[in-house]
Amino acid sequence: MKTTSTLLGMLILMLSLTQSVSASSRTLSQSLKEHSFAKKRSKRGHNEMTFVIGGGTNFSFISGGGSEGVNGRPHLGLDLGGYLSLPVGKSASIQPGLRFTQKGAAFTYDIGDGTSSYRFTLHYIEIPVNLCGKAGKGLEYRGGPFLGILAGATYRATYDGESFTSGSTDGMRMVEFGLSAGIGYRAENGVGVSLDIVKGLTNIFEGDPGDSRIPTNNSIRVNLSYSISK
Repeated sequence: MKTTSTLLGMLILMLSLTQSVSASSRTLSQSLKEHSFAKKRSKRGHNEMTFVIGGGTNFSFISGGGSEGVNGRPHLGLDLGGYLSLPVGKSASIQPGLRFTQKGAAFTYDIGDGTSSYRFTLHYIEIPVNLCGKAGKGLEYRGGPFLGILAGATYRATYDGESFTSGSTDGMRMVEFGLSAGIGYRAENGVGVSLDIVKGLTNIFEGDPGDSRIPTNNSIRVNLSYSISK
């Protein structure tokens, strides 16, 4: 009887130890998984190369060369593209990119008792190279130069109920240089929103304008984007 009680006690003790070890193993496994997931989340966008794609709208106008009787308004165009974000430090990166963007102007002329409206759209392939920094949680700021290549132009005019359209680039300068600067916010899931100010530095037309009023492209871009980590 005493032997039976001893064996029963040992069996109960072994079962208790087995359950304790099993519970500890499950707790350790869960902790490792949570740590690994948190590490991956915290790593996103920090010290790693990412590819960012996005698109939005471009509010643009042409400055310089204005005249009396001209009423300008923002030109709305498409803006699409992407860039690589290459880390160069803990909170900085170089961002070479490629984008398609529409710039131009929309305005009306006062002609006698009537008005004539025009919409002038320039289609550019842009190659920007920005330096980007991070400030705070998800906040980004960037700036740098860009090279624009004119891929086409659309000119639409309306007067007295009649309109016509032209797609000629005659007289247009085919290459544009400029600078841009912007701010943005990127969430941990990779979704971002940004606002950029873009200033063209070159005459959009061929030849000398003859005075100090050089017509250049200017725009404000609003974009949504998504980053893909390597």
